[in-house]
Amino acid sequence: AAQDPWIMGGTVRENIVMGLDWDADWYQQVVDACGLDVDFKQFRSGDMTIVGDRGVQCSGGQRSRIGLARALYRDADVVVCDDPLSAVDAKVGRLIFNDAIMKLNVQRGKCVILATHQHQYIGDHRCVFVSDGKIRCIGSYSQCVAASGGKLSPRAPDTSVDNLSNNNEKKEDAETKGLGGGFDRAGKEDGQEMNVQGLVRLETFVKYSKAMGGVWIGVALLVLYAATQAPVLVTIAFLGRWSERSPEDQKSADIIGLVVGLGSLVLTLSLIRTIASFRLT
Repeated sequence: AAQDPWIMGGTVRENIVMGLDWDADWYQQVVDACGLDVDFKQFRSGDMTIVGDRGVQCSGGQRSRIGLARALYRDADVVVCDDPLSAVDAKVGRLIFNDAIMKLNVQRGKCVILATHQHQYIGDHRCVFVSDGKIRCIGSYSQCVAASGGKLSPRAPDTSVDNLSNNNEKKEDAETKGLGGGFDRAGKEDGQEMNVQGLVRLETFVKYSKAMGGVWIGVALLVLYAATQAPVLVTIAFLGRWSERSPEDQKSADIIGLVVGLGSLVLTLSLIRTIASFRLT
């Protein structure tokens, strides 16, 4: 389940089933676990609603849950989820974790690999701590905390289903009480996000490169990108001059060979850059 799922221009049901055999009971379980049953009641045609190209008729949270439902409907032994909780609110996120991830998968013996920034869901599960592009620890949350060098909170959150629901409900109640205290805190956090917008500093690129495994990897990718763009610019400039030549000169074998050579160079460098980007990052 991708964080930004691919949505085709069909119905919601088609995007979930994706050509697999139809199982009405399992489909309904998946839809309920992903919280889509409420959305279907709001849609004019239910799950037969046309979502449009790339899901333009749906919100970000709906697209995320449709992508998750597609992954769950396959009923695979291994499910990889790339932060499906980031696009939904706390209440829907709790529903997805409890019903979709835990009940439909973990409790049925499935292996779920969940990438998430929400630490409240990982306390009692097997964790993988990654730092500077390398796996530093695989084990319990406390073991990852010890290996993190202070990057993770030393207190493992309570992630049992009952306690998680109760804790989140208490947190939501506390934030809605008083004279808007919870909303003030949220507003301040949004303001902090705004403060870091603008010109990207050099240290940001350095940290990003270190996260990929080292600064030299970032430099190598930068050189590959520049090397790919250089022949493209040369080709554009050359074609501009070629169009000004006489018809006889335009048909010259040398000129055609040069254009073909530059095009081949661009394709080769683009392929090398793509493979390098995939393997290095």
